Amino acid sequence: MLNQDNTKKSKIALIEDDRVLSNILNINLIQKGYETICIFNGNEVIEIVQNERPSLILLDIILPGQNGLEILQLMKNDEVMRQIPVLITSNLGDDNIVKRGISLGAVDYIIKADNSLASIISKIENTLGLNL
Repeated sequence: MLNQDNTKKSKIALIEDDRVLSNILNINLIQKGYETICIFNGNEVIEIVQNERPSLILLDIILPGQNGLEILQLMKNDEVMRQIPVLITSNLGDDNIVKRGISLGAVDYIIKADNSLASIISKIENTLGLNL
């Protein structure tokens, strides 16, 4: 578990086109002391991530513009961005897509429908704890 000081220093990029879900995650993460960046379009991700340098990325697969797997591929080919841990959050549970996401370097693949908000936040905290 992270202490409050480490949590406050962490910036999380929420890459999610479902604005309701993004808002719920955003509010809950801010209440826990995280700084957040909300990105709704896949075409904007690379530029924003390069400029903002988040501590962690929550990445949906289905996005307008570039999809999450395309974005992950671009990030993992970049020396700086490949260091940022990525948690894929999607409702696509097909084994091939999950394996592809992990093979591209995602730390975990979270099926949104199978995980509570508390579970997702716990995975965020555990991932950040491993990367301090």
